[in-house]
Amino acid sequence: AGKDIWFSGLTPDAVCVVWGGNDDNLAIPGHNVTGGGVMAKIWRQFMEAYYKLRPAPPGAFLEPSRGKSGGGDTPESEASDS
Repeated sequence: AGKDIWFSGLTPDAVCVVWGGNDDNLAIPGHNVTGGGVMAKIWRQFMEAYYKLRPAPPGAFLEPSRGKSGGGDTPESEASDS
């Protein structure tokens, strides 16, 4: 039996990881207790509450800017011409 169950998920603008387990390092009771079965439900509830407080348009993924220097996260306005 497992001692920890995890679920991680992402949306275009957020990453969330949910953990379940015991502080005393004991096995989690039950059969077929998995992150995808148990923790995924908690993840979904949390993300639904999150998006009620912080709405984001569907598919709102911000592409990293690529300055003239080719640096991954340097805004074009800060990129040097050298």
